[in-house]
Amino acid sequence: MRRARVQFVGGPLDGRVAAVPVNLAERVPPEHRTTLPARAGAPVQTLVYVREQFHGADGRRQWRYTYVRAEAGAAGAEGVSSSPSG
Repeated sequence: MRRARVQFVGGPLDGRVAAVPVNLAERVPPEHRTTLPARAGAPVQTLVYVREQFHGADGRRQWRYTYVRAEAGAAGAEGVSSSPSG
């Protein structure tokens, strides 16, 4: 499976770059969910990022994920996941 290096903007993952699977059209999934483990009495959180198109310094179209919200107490969520559609 092919992967693209995608930048995260906003939220706890701001500034990080991760390899995300792409579909046959070379697009990353429209939504990316990442589960954070519980810490210091806080519940498990699921961070939700949405795909955003932008033009890089070289003028080419690129994708990045922008932070939308955090969902507390996500039962049944495991690790890092993203939706397969694109």
